[in-house]
Amino acid sequence: MLASMPGAGYISEAYDLYVGEDRPERKTAILALFKERHHKYTQGLMSRLMLKEGGKYVLSTNIEVADGLTNGAPCVLKHILWGKLDSDKSLVPLRLYVEFEHVSIGAETRS
Repeated sequence: MLASMPGAGYISEAYDLYVGEDRPERKTAILALFKERHHKYTQGLMSRLMLKEGGKYVLSTNIEVADGLTNGAPCVLKHILWGKLDSDKSLVPLRLYVEFEHVSIGAETRS
């Protein structure tokens, strides 16, 4: 569906960190393992996501249940804020601005 929409799309790659003490080779191996895991094993988080302004999306995990920011909440991607990573200066999406189907979704979080 996104591929048929006009305009440029972007495949966003997850930027994962391993926090804590461990051997460098073990950290590298664990991060590589999660890159290829199916999203059902990563709490709904995907390692690659096609982004296109105007595209329809749903939240894939519960963020704030009492505020309606739940798994399956429909939204439209309105804007992508781009920036550069310190590590290699590549241009990446830093923040996504979405509009939810119902104004009540996320109202507490936005206030």
